[in-house]
Amino acid sequence: MFYFDKFFYDFKKEIYKNRNRKMNIVDILLLTITIVLGLAALILFELKSFKIINTGVSILVVFLLIFSEVFYVILMIKISKENKKIDFLKLHKENVTDKIIVLLKNKQYEFYNIEKVNWLISCCNKKLNEKNDFNKCLSVLKTLGSWFLPLLTLAIGIVVQKFSNEELIYYIAMIIIGFFILFLFLIMLIPVIDYFNSPNKKCLECLLGELEFIKTNISNI
Repeated sequence: MFYFDKFFYDFKKEIYKNRNRKMNIVDILLLTITIVLGLAALILFELKSFKIINTGVSILVVFLLIFSEVFYVILMIKISKENKKIDFLKLHKENVTDKIIVLLKNKQYEFYNIEKVNWLISCCNKKLNEKNDFNKCLSVLKTLGSWFLPLLTLAIGIVVQKFSNEELIYYIAMIIIGFFILFLFLIMLIPVIDYFNSPNKKCLECLLGELEFIKTNISNI
């Protein structure tokens, strides 16, 4: 696998990491403002729920959420207009496919033939099917979670029976907010988990797809 590892390293460093169009400063600024305003509104709402700050802050929370949505819509409209002017097929071909072909033809490798490309594809599949220790630990945690969740649901059901209607409505609202926060946290955490689970998965999948496409062009030569 030495030759594949070297080829994959060059592909990842020179092609994969530079394949996407970079966000400009205005896009980054709009996205940052959207996130900051949304988080500020969420924090203020939580502080109000625990009566740490007065109820007059509710108006500020609403305004922050509105401004957050406005900046998000502006960002989406701006990106949508810019995307209409871009030929993504041509951009991908120039930034990825053509550069892989150049790398395959490099004298250091000379991989631009059916046999070598098939070998590279088999190496990609082999790497993708490997399971590391983190993946095994994750499977154990999922199993423990499937045992623990029914017990937690039962415990919540017993506790809820003792609540008054007002307390029940309040705690249901808090649970919904808690799940929303957890959902946002998981969105940020999933890429981290995927990285530790298989740091090169996306890169390998990208290379595999490109090699399969390039092989069809070699076959037609």
